Amino acid sequence: MRPSPARLVLTCLALSLGGGLAPARAQDDADLRERKQVALTKGVRWLFEQQQPDGTWTYDNRPLQLQAYPMTQGVTALCAFALLKCGVEPEDPRIEKAFAYLRAQPLQWTYSVSCVLLAVEARLNHEPPPDGPQASGTTERKPRKRKPSPADLELARRCVEFLGAHQQKGLWRYPSGSQEDVSNAQYALLALDAAERLQVPVPKEIYEKVALRLLEAQEQDGPAVQPFPVPAADRTFKELRAIEADLEKEIRKLERKFKRDPDQPDDSGQTLSDHRATVERGAARRITESAEKLQMKARGWAYFPPPVPENAQVWQKTTNGSMTASGVAALLICKSRLEGTPRWERELKPQVNQAIRDGAAWLAQNFALDKNPGNPLHHYYYLYGLERAGILGLIGRFGTHDWYQGGCELFLGAQKQDGSWNATPSSTSGPVPDTCFGLLFLARGTTPVINVPGRVMTGAGR
Repeated sequence: MRPSPARLVLTCLALSLGGGLAPARAQDDADLRERKQVALTKGVRWLFEQQQPDGTWTYDNRPLQLQAYPMTQGVTALCAFALLKCGVEPEDPRIEKAFAYLRAQPLQWTYSVSCVLLAVEARLNHEPPPDGPQASGTTERKPRKRKPSPADLELARRCVEFLGAHQQKGLWRYPSGSQEDVSNAQYALLALDAAERLQVPVPKEIYEKVALRLLEAQEQDGPAVQPFPVPAADRTFKELRAIEADLEKEIRKLERKFKRDPDQPDDSGQTLSDHRATVERGAARRITESAEKLQMKARGWAYFPPPVPENAQVWQKTTNGSMTASGVAALLICKSRLEGTPRWERELKPQVNQAIRDGAAWLAQNFALDKNPGNPLHHYYYLYGLERAGILGLIGRFGTHDWYQGGCELFLGAQKQDGSWNATPSSTSGPVPDTCFGLLFLARGTTPVINVPGRVMTGAGR
């Protein structure tokens, strides 16, 4: 079969501790891919069964009592986003019904507005997961872009305007008046990044304010950690895009060479798949090799930046995994959108790159999959945050920890018989959001900054 032309994520690199490439385990990968397909199919089916007649979804407001309950627009957008990332067609009537509801509602909460913008972009730039369930039998489906309608663009612009108007010192908060927090910020940044992919402009000042506030909010010191590759901090995105372009060029040459029969060995005894693996390993080495061993200290983030409110709960002022993953992901988006600008080159570049490395070091030092380190709540929310940090940073392993392989095994083992997920007692708001987080992790729902085409040796099942 001709390899898929879909552009896949160059992340979750199969790294050894020294930065080399671990040998592929083809059968193990195939088994995991099949199990993921079954889990995604069951999860999608369960999520559809929860949709209300008016196109919405609802969620439990426990164990965490969210002050903005209910965010019906937000959870509906999150569900639509997860379904689209799992390969559900943009024209599916259940997706259409959800979007009809979303368009009719006023914009209110940072989380909700951010999820709406993510869903809009996922629908317009639709890319089914390569190892996910196929909605139309076994026929492989390609990524495709839909031309934005005036209504789509108007909704996206309204979302960007809302987020710009509600930015505080640098981050975001619930509009009801609570202090800005790192959690709201990560969703706002993911949404603004999605808007840019729709060609909806975002002022650079927004990213600058976020970067400066997150630098201020990060722990100022921490224990030294054995250095490991954090490619999106160790290199510029310009350099990484050049490696991506070289790889795409090599892949196209190989596909032309093997156009007649990809499975027929050439004079060297290798097939197209063999040659692809070789050039992909070479690209991975280029991406993960840095010119020097860069110092790393474990420095993370808590929910509240300083000054911390007097009435803050312990988990809100303690450095933890979900907020550190959020800080890393947000700074990676800031870097991707600011790189090359005067203030980035003059001031922000060294500080942000070091903050990203040190945030990744905290995640390595405190690595866990069975819990959110430093916080008794938000377990699956944390794991989806780990996916975002790993994908955006091209981080195959946090230190020695293979986050994607281990996370897949956890989600596959924790799925309920009916297809849902629920991290009780360490959930945030019950099975609907948790099922979205499980689906998005397994499907690798985060849109990366750097891609490569075709089969990639970037983790189990890939």
